[in-house]
Amino acid sequence: MFMCLRSSLWVLLLHGLTTVSCLDQVKGQVGEDVLLPCVYREDDPLPQEVSVYWRDKDDAEVLDSVLGVLALATQSEIYRGRVALAPPRERDDFSIVLRDVRRSDSGVFDCHLQEQDFKKSVQLIVTDPVVPVADKPNVVTTTQPPGSNAAASLTRPLLPLLPLLLSLYWLV
Repeated sequence: MFMCLRSSLWVLLLHGLTTVSCLDQVKGQVGEDVLLPCVYREDDPLPQEVSVYWRDKDDAEVLDSVLGVLALATQSEIYRGRVALAPPRERDDFSIVLRDVRRSDSGVFDCHLQEQDFKKSVQLIVTDPVVPVADKPNVVTTTQPPGSNAAASLTRPLLPLLPLLLSLYWLV
């Protein structure tokens, strides 16, 4: 019985701790421009010409730069005219700017440098513009953005119980 309890505690603790996400998060409001970062920070040096491939949560082509040439003909219609390479702050910077963000843009974006086997993921959270309180008296709304990490928000209430669960584990 005590072994079963001890195993259950480990499963609960491990599940709660492994739901933490290491994605970079970028937040923006509908209509704003956002920077989605992708900086290569590996030990292997980059070749002179690099190909970078950006994809969204549905694997749609956000922006491709093949050996320094933008492949706009194959870009997804959703992003046409709204995406550009950000002015590089350094040679290893492949960030993009997404203009006029929409709620439907919320989700994970992946930056791939295929030749280097490098992938960087960024979670974009798009919210509605904040309405000044004077314009909407006596109205209180709360929303959770689509694609938010529901698992992390569910395990957050377990964190105060962590010391108790650990002490129970050691008693068993």
